Amino acid sequence: GVCASSNEGIYENLVRCTEDCNWNPVIFDMLVKAYVKVGMVEKALETFRRNIETRLIPNVIACNCLLSGLSRFNYITQCWEVYEEMGRLGVHRNAYTFNIMTHVLCEDRDTDKVTGFLEKMEEEGFEPDLVTYNTLVNSYCKKRRLEDAFYLYKIMYVRGVMPSLITYTTLMNGLCEEGKVKEAHQLFHQMVHR
Repeated sequence: GVCASSNEGIYENLVRCTEDCNWNPVIFDMLVKAYVKVGMVEKALETFRRNIETRLIPNVIACNCLLSGLSRFNYITQCWEVYEEMGRLGVHRNAYTFNIMTHVLCEDRDTDKVTGFLEKMEEEGFEPDLVTYNTLVNSYCKKRRLEDAFYLYKIMYVRGVMPSLITYTTLMNGLCEEGKVKEAHQLFHQMVHR
């Protein structure tokens, strides 16, 4: 059969073509990613949900792409729905998934839930990495919670995660925002001598 019709949607065309050609479900993951890439995250989410209804289980890359797009456009509730759905479907979340969701927590200004989320992350076998810590340090500094930010900075060393230029810059900016220029200068010297 013909796979294109002007009065049918892309999704319906793909379903019909899949039936005719026995295509791989990866095509539907690509559709989710394409919608996200062009900023059509609502369409991407709709496609994700339709895939699940038709028992097409998305891969972790498509899920992460969707999470990232939803986060970028501030669809916080939908991010958590997709994250939970991944668990229900048995889609194995990875470090990138957890970093996206850490960012979502911080953007949602919900840093109080971070500890529990990090514990869940570790239960699933993923250690926080530099991106995770930098996201959290940045969020704490923005909220003027420097004590928490510096606690994480120390934890990074304990866990063998070396702070980056981004970590130091974020902390120094946080100190300067609080009028602690002397401490920022001391931190700068620590950074230079490491």
